Amino acid sequence: MSTSANKGAIIQHITTGKANNALQATHYTNSTITTTVSSQTVRNVLKAAHLKAAEKTTFGLAHQNWTVEDWKHVICSDETKINRIGSDGKDLIATDPQTHGSTFVPVFLGSDKTMVSVATGNNEYYPLYASIGNVHNNVRCAHHEALAIVGFLAIPKTTKEHASDLKFRKFHRQLFQSSLTRILERLWPGMTKPEVVRFGDGHFRRVIYGLGPYIADYEEQVLCLGPCTNLDKPASERCCEHTEALVEEATLGDLWDEYGIPFTNNFPRTDIHELIAPDLLHQLIKGTFKDHIVDWVKKYLDQTHGKTAAKCIMDDIDRRIVATPSFAGL
Repeated sequence: MSTSANKGAIIQHITTGKANNALQATHYTNSTITTTVSSQTVRNVLKAAHLKAAEKTTFGLAHQNWTVEDWKHVICSDETKINRIGSDGKDLIATDPQTHGSTFVPVFLGSDKTMVSVATGNNEYYPLYASIGNVHNNVRCAHHEALAIVGFLAIPKTTKEHASDLKFRKFHRQLFQSSLTRILERLWPGMTKPEVVRFGDGHFRRVIYGLGPYIADYEEQVLCLGPCTNLDKPASERCCEHTEALVEEATLGDLWDEYGIPFTNNFPRTDIHELIAPDLLHQLIKGTFKDHIVDWVKKYLDQTHGKTAAKCIMDDIDRRIVATPSFAGL
């Protein structure tokens, strides 16, 4: 990255809208030049050109008197972005000529700490599951080995007195992020260059990997997001641009101790803020349906028909739900 032409190409990717952040600019640059540059090198080039990430509302109000020429040096992004399946990695892959004709294989991840025994030692397991997005739903639901355990995450232990201690919480977050990075690092080569893989039908195909949705409950979602410790905070802090700004301005020690960078920052074309999947069990089934709708209906029936008659009606509702036929494809 010593020539002015290469530096100009990086700046052009940003100013023309071909890339929205340093990671995307790195991918575009590596696909157009013979040498390989790191994302930190691209950040340094953009910083030298006075191009850096900024939060729109605060930054806009502070510079409302800027001219059009001044605003050309600023990159703005939406506060919230939600993808139905995966991140925008597959779109970036499609722009790389080396990946044309390859099959994109999104790797789905999920983790859930499980209590095995309470009375005999308080034993817990923390499995990390993985699957791919190319499996048909009927195969996944039939338990045909579409889901596999790829590792067991460490569970840091402490006393109840220190469970809420800030240092312990930082250590827990750092251990979680480092473990995921270590477990998934074998995927990294296949995320940058296509690999030849034998499929279940016996044919060999070129595949390119990418990280897909991460399925976890609220506690693990907060751990996954790195700098964000509260999902109820403004959405501007839960975006790739905010993480990029921290990486550009803060030192490595401050990033590690005070913020914590998401594990996805170590992988190409991956943004954890687009990969967090809804927690269907706790948020929808248990949270919305059981803890709210079912309890509300039960209280209504108790007040309207009395407790004895309400129990008979609830039993009838249960029988009707059990008798409901399965929907095809679900």
